[in-house]
Amino acid sequence: MINARRVALVSVSLLEIFIFGGMQFGWFALVFILKQEGVLKNLCVTQQFDNSTEEISHIEDCFPQDEQFNLIFSIGIAIFTVLSVVNGQLYQSFDIKRIRMIYISIGVAGLLFLAFTSTVSPWFALPGIVLVGTGGQSLLLSDYIQIPVSLQRGSSIYIGLMNGCYDSSVLTFMLVKVCPKNHSVR
Repeated sequence: MINARRVALVSVSLLEIFIFGGMQFGWFALVFILKQEGVLKNLCVTQQFDNSTEEISHIEDCFPQDEQFNLIFSIGIAIFTVLSVVNGQLYQSFDIKRIRMIYISIGVAGLLFLAFTSTVSPWFALPGIVLVGTGGQSLLLSDYIQIPVSLQRGSSIYIGLMNGCYDSSVLTFMLVKVCPKNHSVR
């Protein structure tokens, strides 16, 4: 007989990993939004070309902006990967519940950094991507540690589902991208 508590625990853990686990890998959908908001727009260069038809063509070259966004992502993922060593050591040394709460706070701080990234503070994106990645990885690790042990059978299926949810969590930023920007209340 299936225990309702275990089913709820597995369902909630899969949902949290699906929403928050590997959200940092949805960076490219977030970059689209940041570009719409004008973040790092000052790096774009407008060039004028006279093609001798008495028209002047304006071409905007935003390669430096793309380069800066790629640099932020690369540095962020590198830092996030190095921090995974610290993450593993903390889980070995301290109580899972306490560490999990700390890392949930870190993930929320990362989301706040990303939310407040603007033309005035484009550098918020770097700590945002690092903290979101670290918090999401912690959710994955704590669920790896706790839940398969409590399952009598099917733990390999759960681990496979958990990995799929982690990889699918890039959809979180995709949903943010497609959601309408302005909601009018009537």
